[in-house]
Amino acid sequence: LAAGFLASFYRLALSLAEKLGATLYHQASTHLIYGLFLLPTLLLLVFIVSTLMKKYPMSNGSGIPQVKGQLLGYFKPDWFSTAWAKFVGGTLAMFAGLSLGREGPSIQLGAAMGQALGQKFSSTERHQRLLIASGASAGLSAAFNAPLSGIMFTLEEVFKYFSPLIILTCMSSAIMADAVSRIIFGPASIFDFQIVSSFPLSDYWLLLLLG
Repeated sequence: LAAGFLASFYRLALSLAEKLGATLYHQASTHLIYGLFLLPTLLLLVFIVSTLMKKYPMSNGSGIPQVKGQLLGYFKPDWFSTAWAKFVGGTLAMFAGLSLGREGPSIQLGAAMGQALGQKFSSTERHQRLLIASGASAGLSAAFNAPLSGIMFTLEEVFKYFSPLIILTCMSSAIMADAVSRIIFGPASIFDFQIVSSFPLSDYWLLLLLG
């Protein structure tokens, strides 16, 4: 739930930042006063984001390599500083108009929530790793309303093997995060394709030829 809420709020923040940034650029193209305001604003954003990146290097990049390295035991970042720097830096970068996806950051934010819960409630390293991976699944699930993608990401990219404990833990976290995301954003899919017509039963034999 914690990972789902954080990833959903990050998704909401990116959406609002993108709209505000687009409005600012549009106004700057038609009004001189906004154009004069734009340059110092961008310079301030560059300063803030670069400062965050230097002070909290674990918040750099997409976030997926950092989560993988954390689960492999290469480093143990501070979850709070990483999460808030990632959240703020990503939102400001989106406001500035940079091309920024939410997949990697959402995974890292979810993993940070899993790490926080693991440090508080789990005493074994194995369970802490499992909670971090479950948080990563929840983050990806909430980012795109795609619980299956969240589950498969953890199984394929993180653990690379299957076990009932891993599957059940990641599945429950991904499903709960998807539910949280749908409560906040509604039931509509990210890519809402409309079915123009159903495939007629008489043409099913063509599927055999296609393999």
